[in-house]
Amino acid sequence: MNINDLEQHLLTQIKTVDKNFKRLFHGRGGCYKEFDFLTIDSIDKVLYIVYFYEVNEYLENSLTDLFLKIFKRIILL
Repeated sequence: MNINDLEQHLLTQIKTVDKNFKRLFHGRGGCYKEFDFLTIDSIDKVLYIVYFYEVNEYLENSLTDLFLKIFKRIILL
């Protein structure tokens, strides 16, 4: 999985975001080795993002850009 795959996964997952807690991405589950440091949840229009360990600056900046993009899409729902 790469960052584009993660984006597509999140865009699919946010289609059903509502006022309830929803796990959008579970990297800790062992299915996505490249993102095993990451979980992303939503609660209504709030994204709750957890990094379980430090990542390189380039990846962190790329993910931040992606999360802002996803957040803007959630706000419009």
